[in-house]
Amino acid sequence: MNKYPQLESREAYQTFYEEQGAKSYSNAHLTKSHPRVEFLLSSLTSADYVLEFGCQDGGMTKFLAQYCKGVYVCDISSTYIERAKQYTAGLDNVQFEHCFAEDKEMSPVFDAVVAMEILEHVIAPEAIVLAAHSALRANGVLIVSVPIGWPNDIYEHVRQYTTQSLYALLSAYFSNVSISYHPGPKGWILAKAYK
Repeated sequence: MNKYPQLESREAYQTFYEEQGAKSYSNAHLTKSHPRVEFLLSSLTSADYVLEFGCQDGGMTKFLAQYCKGVYVCDISSTYIERAKQYTAGLDNVQFEHCFAEDKEMSPVFDAVVAMEILEHVIAPEAIVLAAHSALRANGVLIVSVPIGWPNDIYEHVRQYTTQSLYALLSAYFSNVSISYHPGPKGWILAKAYK
């Protein structure tokens, strides 16, 4: 059940995340030794072109740009995009687009699609996973993390995942899905899904 029924319309959803982008929460504290960053980078090579869904303030985007050949970012919040541009200033291999990822015409040109802490926020996660599948080259990988044990009321999560429900979502579109769990009071479910 959606704890944020006001986010059922796309317009309300976009307005909400424009306002969120103006808040001070940041991923800039992440280091390469953070479990989510290690998981992300272990799935990529320096020759990869990556599509990132949702950039928040650019914390993950910066790691991607420093490690990969090129990064293309889709985010519905122009405020988050501006914050991410500031955080990734000086990196010339990052492009940003203000859009709903599921609306974008996707061609299979990316080696990886990254959706870190995105699926628990979106109205239609199936559309995001399908967009990722469409954007990936043959043998490309969708890299996902979702929180587990985080309070919905604080983080505006419209849904929660278990390892089983995330596996079911990803395996509807991808044939090779692996799931791992990083425990803790506020842990993560980490997944890789290969095309």
